[in-house]
Formats: sequence, C-alpha cells, structure tokens
Amino acid sequence: MRSCRSKMSLLSFFILALALYPVCILGVYLEDKNEIPSIEVMPSWCNEWERTEDSPPEHFYTSMERSSDNETFPYKIYKNIYWTSHRFFSLVPLNESFHNSSSFPERGISVTSLSVPLTLPENSTYNFTRNLRLCRLSGTTLYLDFPFTSSPDHHGYWSEVVFPIFSVLRRIQKLQILSGKPPAWGSTNKLTELISKTALNYHQNGFKNGMEALEALHVPLDVVNRVVLSNLRRPLSSFFTQLLTLALSPVMPPHIPSIGRGSSLETGSRGNGYTVSSHKGPLYYVPTILDTDDTGHVYLKKLGWMSYEKLMVVDDRYTNPEFLTGFMSPEPGDVWVGEGSERYVRSSHRTGFFSSEDGQEFRRLALEMTGLSSPEPVTFSRPLMSSSASTTWPHSSKPRYITLLLEDSTSAGWRPYQLPNALELLNELRKVAAEYGMDARVVSLTQDALFLAHVRTMRDSAVIVARHNPLLSSTVFLAPGAAVLELLPYKVEWQKMTMSYFNATRSVGDIHHWAWRAVKPENCKYDAENEKYVSWPAEDCSMLECLKQHRRAGMNVDVKAVISLLRQKLKQVAELEEEEVAVEGGEGKRKYSIQEMVQKAREEWPPLH
Repeated sequence: MRSCRSKMSLLSFFILALALYPVCILGVYLEDKNEIPSIEVMPSWCNEWERTEDSPPEHFYTSMERSSDNETFPYKIYKNIYWTSHRFFSLVPLNESFHNSSSFPERGISVTSLSVPLTLPENSTYNFTRNLRLCRLSGTTLYLDFPFTSSPDHHGYWSEVVFPIFSVLRRIQKLQILSGKPPAWGSTNKLTELISKTALNYHQNGFKNGMEALEALHVPLDVVNRVVLSNLRRPLSSFFTQLLTLALSPVMPPHIPSIGRGSSLETGSRGNGYTVSSHKGPLYYVPTILDTDDTGHVYLKKLGWMSYEKLMVVDDRYTNPEFLTGFMSPEPGDVWVGEGSERYVRSSHRTGFFSSEDGQEFRRLALEMTGLSSPEPVTFSRPLMSSSASTTWPHSSKPRYITLLLEDSTSAGWRPYQLPNALELLNELRKVAAEYGMDARVVSLTQDALFLAHVRTMRDSAVIVARHNPLLSSTVFLAPGAAVLELLPYKVEWQKMTMSYFNATRSVGDIHHWAWRAVKPENCKYDAENEKYVSWPAEDCSMLECLKQHRRAGMNVDVKAVISLLRQKLKQVAELEEEEVAVEGGEGKRKYSIQEMVQKAREEWPPLH
C-alpha cells in the first residue's frame, strides 16, 4: 500500500511539472524579453553610418586637431575615432609622414582612456569598416572623463573638470560670433517663437503641461551635440547637474524664463531639452548626456562598434599625451611620486578658469541660475554697520558674514573634517567680525546639498574660514573683494593638491585667498591606531594611506596664529582700499582695482615645514 502511494505521488509530481513547464518557460522568456535589450537593436541615440565603397579613405581614418591657441585654451578634437568593448581605436594609414605629423592622434585621450592605433592600407579601410556593425555619433561629442572615480561626488575634482570646459566653450562661442556664423538654431527671435508655440500647444502633442513639452523640445546644436560621461552613471546630483549645465551654457540655445516646475537630469534622463535649474531660476537647454550604461550597451558589448564623427577633449592635469605611463587599472598603487609614476600628474598645470573674465561670468550665471541677486563688492576699510544695527541688514546687498564653513560628511569610509576647537575659533571670529561691522556664523553643508545652498552661502559671506575640503570649490561664487582663509591639515600635500582651491579662486581674479598650515604634531588628533603617522617626515608621506590618515585626523587649530593672520590680511586690504596711486600717462590719482589689491595682498603658499 505504501509503495502504491509513493508511486501515485511521484506520478502526480510529474504531471504537475509537465503542466507548469510551458508557463515557466513563457514567463522567463517574457521577463528576459522585457529586461534584456536585443543585441540586434541599435541604441536610439546613434545612427547607421552611411558609407560606400567610393568613399575616400579620409572618410574612415582617424586624425586629431589641437586648438589654434593651445597654450591658452588647450583642447583637442579626434575625427573618426572608434569605440568597442570599453576601448578606443584609431584607424591610421601606413603613410610615415602622417605618423610624424601633428594630425596623428595622441594615444592619451584623457585620464582613464587611451586609443589603440590600427594601421591599415588605404584599399582596406572600407572593407574593414563594412564588416563592423557600426553606429555613428554625428556632430561633436564632448568627452568628460572624471579623474578619480572612487570619489564621484567630490566637488573639487568636478571643478577641475568643469571650469576649463566653460572657458574653452566660451572661447569657441566668441570666435563663432566674430566670424558672423549664425548658430544652428537660427535667430533668437525664431527660437523664442518656437518655444512659445511648444509651451502653449503642449496638449496637442499629448503632454501634461508646457514644461513637459519643453523638456522634449529638440533644438539643433552645432558646437557640442552631446556629452559622454566616460566613467560615471546617471542620475547626477543637483550640484553636479547644474554645474555641468553652466559649463555647457556658452554654446547652448539661450536660457528662458521659468514657466513652472518640472523634472530635471536628477531623474536620470538623458537630457536633450530644456530643464529646470531651480524654482526661481530660468530654464537651461541641456544636450543629450550619455553615461557608462549607454556606451556599455549590449549592442556595443556583443557585436557593435561606435564611431564618433568628432570627439572633443579638454586637457586635464592627469593625462599623459603619449600615454607612456598613466594608470591603466582602477587602483594605481600606494606610492604617488609624481610625473613618470603610475599616476601621471602635470604639477605645472593650474586648475581653474583660463581667464578672470570667464570666472566672473561663471559666477554671474550661477547667481542668475539660482535666482539670487548679485552682491555688492566687499570692502573692509569702511565698516558696514554697527553690530547693534542688525535690523538694517535686509536692506543691504553687501555680504555680511565671516563664515566658518564645516563639511558634514556621512559617506561610507569618511568622517567629518573635524575642528575639535571650532567653538574657540568661532568666538574669536566673532570679535574680528565686530571690528568690521559684520557677524560671524557656522555653516555646515554636505556635498549633496542643493546647488542653491552652496551659492547662497558664498554670496552672503565676506570671509570664508574653512579646513581644506571639497566645499571650497564653491568659493568661486564669492563676491568681488571677499576673502578665503584656508586651514591646511598637518603634512597633507601631494603634487600641490592643496593649491587646487587657491588656483580656482585666483583664476576668478577678484577674490582674496590665504592659507594657514598646521606644522606641529599637537595640531592633530589621530585615532590610536594611526598615531604612527605623526612622526613620519613629510617627504615620506606620499603614500596614499598616510595622506588619507592626515586628512581624516582631527585638526586642533592654533587659534591665536589663525586670528593674527586674518587680522593682518584684512588690515592690509583695508589700507589698500584707501590708498591712491598716480594715473599712468595722465594727471591725478586713482584707487586700486579689486584685482590689483588681490595681487598685492597675496601671500606665499605655506610650506609643509
């Protein structure tokens, strides 16, 4: 009886399995069909490359051009460069003269990308490309390569990338205007008319409101048709989205007044339309933005190749043009020695804008984007008001604060940049502020805070006092004549990295920037397990782990020395504001400009010892 029951149970199991088999297979098929794109389907953001056997070899070969004024505005454009399996390839002819010419493509494209040259005779170029499943990115693609992918939210690294891009694109815009060539979108009047019709007739195209219709409005572009984030993924945070939008704005269609709230690139969309910058600011046009998920599309990963008609790359301080070294793996190793090491660094390359006019225009656009009014220049020779007259402040547009800026970091593996004696420092800053009719305050921001919060903090500050940290990249938004006092941690230095924020403010031209460095062991507060690094000589602390521990350690500021330096510099600036100099080539006297005072009040960067 028991054996019979077992056989019946086994038979029932097989019958049930046979009944469910088609359902299971169909379910898996449908799920896979929905989740995994077909390798036969070309991505929607690229097109089939039209080419024939009669096309000249130049139609396929890769070449490179550098900007005519490469010393001042260093960027390069690769023509017909190929991409597959997360790697670039250059098709080059056998012609020896081409290999020795300036048109020969540099192997070092950017900090994490190199090009592998493929040498082909002229009669083989068409046959080679014919056998490839090629999708073509027409027009110009701006290649944005983030230097330190382990810190994708680091404001300082973003500023190193974005500020030069803004300068290059602004230069191209000026040259375009001088040439008399109209932009791809035509006249501003025609564009305004198109925008109005799109926003008013949104219901005819199935949109919920005018903002949705504008987000889907595709305007012809010419200088930059799209952006590729070579090693980052969307969505980007508010800060980086708006910073990148500002950097691209010189060659984008004009921004327009806001007509309401909508989505933005924070949702992970690819852009290519007007997007909201803030609830008060205007709408900015953003081109298509592709990320690693796009360039790693299954079509390209399995079968296809991608061809860029033009790939624009703005030089950075980490790219070796010939790629003799340069890091090829995610982790370059512990020892970072400098030029010629695994991490190539051009210590002579200064980060920031390429001209002070660029930096000041970037600041103006940031205020406009966030809906904030422009502040009056900061002066220290004439106190703004007495401390008892604080009720008059709403009527003044002059920055009123000496701000002690603290980074509030909750990222895994990082602790807040601590100032254990911050309260003592704040009390002394209040005394200094009172001498100049100002107030002192503490502002704590995360790197994920809204772009508006960072810009507003800087706009309202006459002086920023802060430990070396990524928030200082926003000091380019300070008012003309404002000042930064940067507190440098004990023994933290590598290839002049502590000067990155100083270089950024210096490139704006009208912002004072000074620094105090901790040079004594008692200035630091380490965990017990990391106290060993206190005794290491500075020249031996080029190891990554050593630098990290010095950066993480608490920092007991020498309050007396810091306040003395601040008073000395503010007094010097106040005296310069009152000083008169003879007018060159004429009669009479004049006051120093803010830019001249910044130069005269500059201090040497404090050494490690």
